[in-house]
Amino acid sequence: NLQSCESVFDVAKFSDLDKLHKHTAICIKFVRSKGNGKGGNLDSWRNIKITPEEYQAAELYWVKVVSEKVVKSYNAGKLNSLRPVSVWDEKGQFVKIVTSGRLGQFLKIGYDVEELVILDPSHPYTYLVLKHFHDQDHCGDDRTVWKSRNKYWIPQARRLAKRIRSKCYRCRLLVKLNCQQM
Repeated sequence: NLQSCESVFDVAKFSDLDKLHKHTAICIKFVRSKGNGKGGNLDSWRNIKITPEEYQAAELYWVKVVSEKVVKSYNAGKLNSLRPVSVWDEKGQFVKIVTSGRLGQFLKIGYDVEELVILDPSHPYTYLVLKHFHDQDHCGDDRTVWKSRNKYWIPQARRLAKRIRSKCYRCRLLVKLNCQQM
């Protein structure tokens, strides 16, 4: 049961999205091995090899956790302009809420992306996602939001991107005004 991972990790204490996904993947690997260390070489946590499937499972786990808050907005009808749809897996379990834009099924986002996962803007995981896209090239707010829209739809993303940029040390150095003659 992967429900115990959320109590193990405090997302707000992580500063990097990849580290959170890797730690979660290790936790998932341990849970799937039933704690006996079988199912891979688990002699040292530094030597654990994470497969791309386990990394994706960790990412999907956090999307499910964030989607629990999005469900409340979905049920209240606050996301109707995005034409949200619930996604269920083959076992009949809830996975996430997605949108394919304001035009619904008629809008194609990219070559292989037809729908975007809606993330709650107040969740710390959403902050890490936007910070991840910002840290790639320390670009402006609009470009950060644009990069995140390849995979996620974050309501109020510009406000969050602006907050991330204002806390970024490198961005403050780049925008710093030079001394001016009086």
